[in-house]
Amino acid sequence: MGETERLRDKAETADSDVASRTDVVDEKGGSSSATPTARERPVAPAGVQIANAPLRAPYRLDRIDLPDEQVERLLEQGVVPGRVVSRIRNAPSGDPVLQIGGGQIALRRETANRLVVTPLD
Repeated sequence: MGETERLRDKAETADSDVASRTDVVDEKGGSSSATPTARERPVAPAGVQIANAPLRAPYRLDRIDLPDEQVERLLEQGVVPGRVVSRIRNAPSGDPVLQIGGGQIALRRETANRLVVTPLD
């Protein structure tokens, strides 16, 4: 199994953990109780976009609302649903710098706005 497949499997496992606590919407807009695939999006209460989250507050990454090829690149960089993520500062460009999985990553604001998170209690 290649690195990309391993990361996608890891993300699907994290997605199914989140989705097991929520309903999912199938391609026709109906609800389904089946375990979702990476292409299905959990229906969750309005989440917070990590780009707008308070600095240093811990959040759980719930989903990445981007096309598959962009999701794959983020997965390869360790941005995986289910992980704890914090916005630690803004780069000089104004784009957010995130702490995730023991590392840091700077993302364009447009990309970070598609990372949906929920606060950790």
